[in-house]
Amino acid sequence: MSHGTGEAQNGSRANELILAALVDGLRIKNRQLNEKCCHALASMGRDAIKHIRTVENDRATQPLYRQRLSAVAALIENTNACDLPRASTVQAALVEAIRVYNPTLNRKALTAIRTFPCQIAEKLVKHAFLHQKQFGSCTRLLSAVEQLGLPPDGEARMHLFNLVRHPNSQIRSLTAKILIQNVPATQV
Repeated sequence: MSHGTGEAQNGSRANELILAALVDGLRIKNRQLNEKCCHALASMGRDAIKHIRTVENDRATQPLYRQRLSAVAALIENTNACDLPRASTVQAALVEAIRVYNPTLNRKALTAIRTFPCQIAEKLVKHAFLHQKQFGSCTRLLSAVEQLGLPPDGEARMHLFNLVRHPNSQIRSLTAKILIQNVPATQV
């Protein structure tokens, strides 16, 4: 196998993980999540249609979910994917998928997020900080950052230093773990 083929397979695997999370995000009854997943799938273009149609045609697919899938497939067929910024729309949808309470979707979104560069950790921290009054969302976002094990930088570190003083003990604990896991070994 050539080096290029391996990269193509890795990119294909990453796309499959992303598609699975985004299509699953349409299953959840949450307007904001559905809209972000719809835009993200549209940004992926016709590559997403095959995956959407497979889930849509599955007998186990609920009617309301099937309607959402059909509407997104129709949108993609009538949209020029070049009109949408792919990376930012996909990342926004995956971050939203972590914010929503659904363990299966949260796992799929985190798995898909692992395919992105380390700057995604900074986005997750920023969203945790912005949504710190929504304890569940904030906790899931921080948990994702902890699981990624990626060192947040700059502004994200400042948000973490603010969150470490949060009134909620679970948020403080997760924030402390993130800060400690990213301290250079010489400082521990």
